[in-house]
Amino acid sequence: MPTMDTAAKAALEDSVLYPAFFVFLDVVGDPIRMTTYAGEVVPAGTGDADLDGRTYSSVDRRVLTVGSVTHSEEGSDTLAVSLSGMVTIDAQLLNEIGDNAKWRGRPARLWVRFYDMATGGWAGGFVPYYTGYMWGVDIDPSPESQTISLTIENYLATFNAPSNRTYLSQKEFDPNDTSAAASISSANGARTGGGYSSDASAIAPSRTNPILSSYRTNIQ
Repeated sequence: MPTMDTAAKAALEDSVLYPAFFVFLDVVGDPIRMTTYAGEVVPAGTGDADLDGRTYSSVDRRVLTVGSVTHSEEGSDTLAVSLSGMVTIDAQLLNEIGDNAKWRGRPARLWVRFYDMATGGWAGGFVPYYTGYMWGVDIDPSPESQTISLTIENYLATFNAPSNRTYLSQKEFDPNDTSAAASISSANGARTGGGYSSDASAIAPSRTNPILSSYRTNIQ
C-alpha cells in the first residue's frame, strides 16, 4: 500500500486539496514523463531513480486524466490513463503506438504529490500511486479532438491467465532481442538445398552441427 509522510497525511484533512500526478511511461527510446502540476518539475532527494533529476513536463490536468485505483484480494485493478484534447495525431506518434514492442509489457509508474494552495508549496513528499505494465492503447476519434487511452495492468495480472504467447513473442517485450528471428533463420537455412538427401554420406555423423553453426552465425 502507498505510504505517506506526516505532511501528506495532514494535507488530506484540508478542505481544498490539490493533487498533482506524476506519470512515467518506459517507452523504448523515448520515455514519457508528465505531470498535472502547473509547471515543469525536476524532483530531487527522493532516492528513486525514476524521479530524481528527471524532468516531468507539465500537461493540463483537463487533458491528462488518471483513473481511480481500486484494490481487492487479487491486487489492484487495471488503471486507465487518458490524454485528450488532441486535434490531430501526427504520424510519429501513430507509429510509436503501432509498434507494440516499444511499450507493451514495459513498466509504467505513477505518483501523486499534494500542493498547498495556502502556502504555495508542496505538502509532503511523493506518494506511490500505481505501478504496473503498459498493456493496451485505444484511440477514440471525434470531430473535435482525439483521445488516447492507455491501459496499465498490475504485476499480478500477468500470472492470472495464460498469455498464449510463444518464444517468437519475445521481441514484443525486448525490441533488441533477435534470437527468435535467428532461430527461424537457422532452421530454414538447415533445409536449404532441395530438401532431405537420401545419400548416406550426406547424413554421416559430423563434428560440426549445421544448425548450431548457422545459429551462431546469425546471432553474431
